[in-house]
Amino acid sequence: MPPRTEILADRVVKEQAQAAAALELAKTLRAGEIGRRSGLFSVPPVLAAHAGRIEFARIAGLQPLRATLGSPGWESRVAAAAAALAEIHRSLVLPECRPVPGLPSRNLHFLHGDYSPTNVQIDPSGTLWILDWAAADGLGPLATVGP
Repeated sequence: MPPRTEILADRVVKEQAQAAAALELAKTLRAGEIGRRSGLFSVPPVLAAHAGRIEFARIAGLQPLRATLGSPGWESRVAAAAAALAEIHRSLVLPECRPVPGLPSRNLHFLHGDYSPTNVQIDPSGTLWILDWAAADGLGPLATVGP
């Protein structure tokens, strides 16, 4: 089943293969804990999850980090995004390691999977939000670790 995302007024609904959805759910929940503990970032709350379908709260007023580049304070926002990624690599633990196919298998760290300028967003208060904990299409939906 190819992934499908529907953006509604109050929620974002993702449907995908059950194994990929279960992995994204586990990463999202663990990342939410890391974000709360570290204070470095937030993750949209999971409202419901069942059989390949995950519903996330839609966070109002988000804009991609890349849209703020060049505006006052952009350097501190980029530094915050880098610190968040470092904390994710340091603290994210998953039950199963599935290396990204074709990449070296030494010095592995758990991956966000698609840590891109689109999935790192800022709300009007300046809070950093990290979205979409599924693996990028190029990595394969079940890849969890990479160098």
